[in-house]
Amino acid sequence: MKNNQSGQLVIEAVLLMAFLLGISYAVTSFLQQNKVAQKLTSEPWGKLAGMIECGTWQVCQGTPGLHPSTRDRNLSLEAPRGN
Repeated sequence: MKNNQSGQLVIEAVLLMAFLLGISYAVTSFLQQNKVAQKLTSEPWGKLAGMIECGTWQVCQGTPGLHPSTRDRNLSLEAPRGN
């Protein structure tokens, strides 16, 4: 009777592994088809890159005119010298 129980345990373990492997394959293929990872990285990065490059929260169109570093300013950290 002991051999019968250990054989049943092995069969159940193999079936459980096959089931979990099938589920993980189905979830992985679903995520790849819907491009979930790309949506999580590229869409938010487009807005962040727009803020870094152009100074707006929209995707940058190649014109950095709104970014503060494109303005003509002459700033200095030194205090002005008296006459």
